[in-house]
Amino acid sequence: TFLRCLAKALAYIHENAMKHMDVKPKNLLVRDLRSSTICNQGHYKIYIADFGIARSYRSIEECNTESPIAFTRIYAAPEVVAQERRDQKADIFSLGAVYCEMLAVLAQE
Repeated sequence: TFLRCLAKALAYIHENAMKHMDVKPKNLLVRDLRSSTICNQGHYKIYIADFGIARSYRSIEECNTESPIAFTRIYAAPEVVAQERRDQKADIFSLGAVYCEMLAVLAQE
């Protein structure tokens, strides 16, 4: 599904020792590929854009030590808003906030 493709795109970033730090709808690009077989669904290819504040790291310890520089409050994890440490889990929280917004819009249709 579309949501699974988004999760795979974020997992790819995390598997390559990066954290995005600003996952939100504005930074998610979708390409319609109705005749292709991307993400085993055949309809979409997902791109996560705007790596302006993204960070790479060499270890989990390094990943957990940096405070956020900037963020979009409505999609930010509580620890980010509190200016505490930020790791990949904060990106996952932000993706969950995006999912909730998508589902709320679909429910209104």
